[in-house]
Amino acid sequence: MISSQKITTSEVRKYNKNRIFKLIYNSSAISRQEIADTLGLSLPTINQNIKLLKDAGLIAVSYTHLRAHETLR
Repeated sequence: MISSQKITTSEVRKYNKNRIFKLIYNSSAISRQEIADTLGLSLPTINQNIKLLKDAGLIAVSYTHLRAHETLR
């Protein structure tokens, strides 16, 4: 018998944030649209997570692209 667990909204948010960060970290520079297209997420979801990652000091945001801070590499 397969056990099914209910996934909470906060777990989905954390999962998406981690996916977004990993994609940014592994890219030299990437746009919000490229993230959305690659991960199949909406731009509002991308923007919300970009703000969280920026506020945490994990990424740098330029006018057109995002990248992980050099200290994290």
